[in-house]
Amino acid sequence: MKLKLIPQCGDNDVSFSALGQVLTVIVNGSVETFDFTSAGDGTFNGFESDVLPSMPLLSATKTDGVIEVLAIGCYGPEPVREEEETDDAFQARHAEWDALRFNREVEI
Repeated sequence: MKLKLIPQCGDNDVSFSALGQVLTVIVNGSVETFDFTSAGDGTFNGFESDVLPSMPLLSATKTDGVIEVLAIGCYGPEPVREEEETDDAFQARHAEWDALRFNREVEI
């Protein structure tokens, strides 16, 4: 499953995982699954959940059994260097945060 993330600054802790054609979304510890196994080819949107505090899924497209999901990728405020943190450790942490601020694709 391919996940295309559009960055958005926010406080939500969001993660995604997939097992086959089942997508699991976790938002601030709340878990919801979306099963595309029996869905035919097409584009899906209007995702809803009574469990998740916010919905990061924008759309999903299934083509020949391959699923591409468009979702919001949350990132927090710019990191601040900790008092005991080395320059290298801070630069690495800052680079990780900086990468979250751009559109990206990941395979899950």
